Amino acid sequence: MNRTKTAVKEYVKSAIKASKETKNVCVSNTLGISVSASGASLSTFTIPQGDGGRSRDGDFALPIKLRLKYVLQADASDDQNMMRVMIIQSKKGLL
Repeated sequence: MNRTKTAVKEYVKSAIKASKETKNVCVSNTLGISVSASGASLSTFTIPQGDGGRSRDGDFALPIKLRLKYVLQADASDDQNMMRVMIIQSKKGLL
């Protein structure tokens, strides 16, 4: 009895996973990062949307994988000469 229940659960999970809508988005060209004077970084990017009701994605993105090798920003002026390096890597799990 327990084996059958487990098999049904696994089947349902795999069926749900197979029917999920997923989209891989490469943000290398659309990623804009600005760093304020206080050191806070703000990154924004857009996710392409479809035109019709069937192809349109939701209003938000829930990233499940993020891999950003490095961000290098050098600022130079009269009162500052600095360089920031940021390394972010998340291989699994929700961010």
